Amino acid sequence: LNTFILYGPAIGTIELPASTDTDFPIGGQFQIQLTVSGSCTISPGAGVTINGTATLSSQWQVKTVKRVSASVWTMF
Repeated sequence: LNTFILYGPAIGTIELPASTDTDFPIGGQFQIQLTVSGSCTISPGAGVTINGTATLSSQWQVKTVKRVSASVWTMF
């Protein structure tokens, strides 16, 4: 399971792309960890749905992101 570690003064937004924009497999998953105070929003790309809370809002918070279909991601 790959982990993307976010650090720095301004994290901002990460966009989850549709299947036409990436070769990430259905069923594949990765983690995002916020290592600074602040927040990061995970936003859907065009035609994408995100199930679950799409914000990391506290230091050291970790979210797992799983692609469940070509245009749907779930965060937990």
